[in-house]
Amino acid sequence: MSTVAGGLDLDALHLAAGAHGRRADGTSLLEAAAWWAGEAHSDTPACVSPVLATLGRSWAAALNDGPRQRLKPLIPKLATSADDGRDRWRALQLADWLVRSATPALLRCASLAGHATPLERAAPISDWESALAVQPTVEAAGYAARSGLEAAWATSKTASQAVEASTWATHAAGVFSARDGCLLELDRADGLTLTGALVAALRASQRQQADGGALERVCSIGAAMAVRQAVECVSATALTAALRAPSDSAWAVLRPTVRYLQDAMFGLFGQLCEETGDQDE
Repeated sequence: MSTVAGGLDLDALHLAAGAHGRRADGTSLLEAAAWWAGEAHSDTPACVSPVLATLGRSWAAALNDGPRQRLKPLIPKLATSADDGRDRWRALQLADWLVRSATPALLRCASLAGHATPLERAAPISDWESALAVQPTVEAAGYAARSGLEAAWATSKTASQAVEASTWATHAAGVFSARDGCLLELDRADGLTLTGALVAALRASQRQQADGGALERVCSIGAAMAVRQAVECVSATALTAALRAPSDSAWAVLRPTVRYLQDAMFGLFGQLCEETGDQDE
């Protein structure tokens, strides 16, 4: 594959964080994709899939400088991903990663392995119906995470450091970026915040074999709730682990899990940029 296009040499490129007013000031991941595609300088290029743009823009900014350079080989594929019909599949993959990888990893970090295992063993999220099906398990894990957080917060002596460390961990691991990319696709149809009673009603509708369009909407709304709950669970467990850490060790406790999730996200991001691949039609 060529490393030069549109006047951009990937080998010479150094990816910077955040948007820039002009190329002379630096080049972000999305600005590099625009450059590669021959578009005007922009951090919102038309050539990139909206899901990938949302994911890549915020995660690249959250990464440290060294790891950020690992994204450079993806630029050519990013620059041809718009309107390829794969964003629904991408959103499903992000939901699956959040629910079955990121959430269990942080649950284990916070000594809640009993809630991590059911999520890891859940069926892969291959459609919105399977995302709806796992939502009760995510909800139970979230309840345990909140309870653990309350207990840890009450006894912590290093709350300020723990908050900083957990905020870094969730952003650097790509958790919020994955959530936003997934919900971007879901919220095109449904932008609702649901109560538990409404979710129960939606499941009842699903069991009654609603027509295809109604069933799709039921499942996508429930899936959105599962994704949001997974991220809330991750945030609570990261903070719990940091609060329980010895003084000055909050970052050290979280770092192995963050590195594990970062490596997983690099692999997933690459798969999401591929021009072909298995996807739910």
